[in-house]
Amino acid sequence: MDERLRQIYHRIYSELFLIILLLAAASLIIKTLVYGQTLPQTWFEYVILVGSPLYRAVRRGMLGAAGEQTSTKNFAIRLAAAMTAAVLLILLAVYLRTGTLGNGALFAFLGVYLVLMLVVALVGKKINSCWQKKMDEKYR
Repeated sequence: MDERLRQIYHRIYSELFLIILLLAAASLIIKTLVYGQTLPQTWFEYVILVGSPLYRAVRRGMLGAAGEQTSTKNFAIRLAAAMTAAVLLILLAVYLRTGTLGNGALFAFLGVYLVLMLVVALVGKKINSCWQKKMDEKYR
């Protein structure tokens, strides 16, 4: 197989990966909002949504390919936008299912969720920068 054909296959697979990821996210949202299913009933989508980015990160590290280096300002803007969108979606889902937001447990869950999201993002950025430094030293 020549290099041009191999690149076309890789492009197709990356598009397929994105399509599967988006379909899993849509399926999870529809199952929880429309049908009121719980996490044990949506485990397959959850495995895809959580497992595939973890797999990509591990494989990227194994192959020695660090991700893009973004500025701290861009990282903070993206993180704030993602956290805001996640909170709004969770609040919307709870409101559509129950008709109220007056539950203290909901805000405790959101607090823990935001802290975990922040920790994972910062640890991921730190690991990515360490991998990038190793790659820079290796190919100097």
